[in-house]
Amino acid sequence: MPGDLYINIRVKSHPKFERRGTDIFCEVPISFIKAILGGEIKIPTLEGDVQHVISEGTQPGEIIKLKGKGVPKIRGTGRGDLYAKLKVEIPKNLNSKQRELLKKLADEFGEDIDKRRPLRIKLKICLVRHVLIHAFLHIIKIDKIQLL
Repeated sequence: MPGDLYINIRVKSHPKFERRGTDIFCEVPISFIKAILGGEIKIPTLEGDVQHVISEGTQPGEIIKLKGKGVPKIRGTGRGDLYAKLKVEIPKNLNSKQRELLKKLADEFGEDIDKRRPLRIKLKICLVRHVLIHAFLHIIKIDKIQLL
């Protein structure tokens, strides 16, 4: 029986990789220390992790191209490329020693650290002052009444 056969193929999205043609893209998290000092990092590929050396002073968002680590080409030979975007992670919770070391490093670079308090802290301080002043005024009025 003659006729046409239509086949729809959908490529499922991947949690690590984004595909554009035969090229694939991913983000690779690195520590801010590794970005500053350089060193060896692992970049995920379709066949597993690949070791790659990044140079000192690597910038956030820098893209590393791994030639031939993308998707195989359907017609012809070869493969696409893999592009890894470096995502520098900044620590959220520092202990007191880490904080002190970073402050010393900032001083060494001549970095002016903003020592102003965040707005929420300022508001708490204002509220505490307000309560203390009212309590003090209340005590003074009571003392004056008792003296009469």
